[in-house]
Amino acid sequence: MKLELIDSRHIQPLLRIAADKRIAQTSGVPENCTEQDIAEWISRSLQVPAPEMHFVLTANDKVLGCCILKKIDWQNREAELSYWLGVDFWGKGLGSTAARLMAATAFDILGMKALNSHYLKSGNAPSGRILEKLGFEADPARQDLPAEGRFLIQPGDVWTFVKLSRKAFS
Repeated sequence: MKLELIDSRHIQPLLRIAADKRIAQTSGVPENCTEQDIAEWISRSLQVPAPEMHFVLTANDKVLGCCILKKIDWQNREAELSYWLGVDFWGKGLGSTAARLMAATAFDILGMKALNSHYLKSGNAPSGRILEKLGFEADPARQDLPAEGRFLIQPGDVWTFVKLSRKAFS
């Protein structure tokens, strides 16, 4: 499995994966994701300095999902880690691989000092377990935030914010 910087050859495979409405319920993928949405991801990833970078997770030349560094603060070397996989790839340990590859890229190649992330405490608990295994801990600067709109899958759900330093990355 590997990460590739997103480009135009990934548009159609990503559109097919993102067509499942369950993807948009727990990620930043827009509902009814379009070619234009993905073209914007490509464009933002190629800006210098990039405000965010989208990578595609692939195995045997098949697109499995996307890993993203958002809200990149190049001066302080900090970013927000995000990832999503096609529904066909859920529950197979690939989320852990994707998150680990993205964190390693952020720290070892891009020189980040810290990563932030968040997940739906009830609606996407597996993502929380993945982040915890990587060494993410509760972000003391941020309180849980009530989920709403398309993200409110389970009543009373909240976004939980976590942080990982380069030193703590395992």
